[in-house]
Amino acid sequence: MYRHLASLKPLLKPDARLAYVVGDQMSFFRTHIPTAKLLAEIAEQIGYGIEEIELWRTRMATATKTQIDENVLIIKSR
Repeated sequence: MYRHLASLKPLLKPDARLAYVVGDQMSFFRTHIPTAKLLAEIAEQIGYGIEEIELWRTRMATATKTQIDENVLIIKSR
């Protein structure tokens, strides 16, 4: 995702917005991985602004049978 976001940056107009629907992960050992938050940190390192992380839906994790979130990550070019 770092390379993807970095390659898009020079092609975008200032203040362009990107939205990604990403699901959190729950490993077999029940380690929660907040995917949207991690991608937001990567985008900030590249120079994007973070507009918001909004809950899209909650889904059942296949391995652990627990509810985990899917979020919309909205980032903005600068």
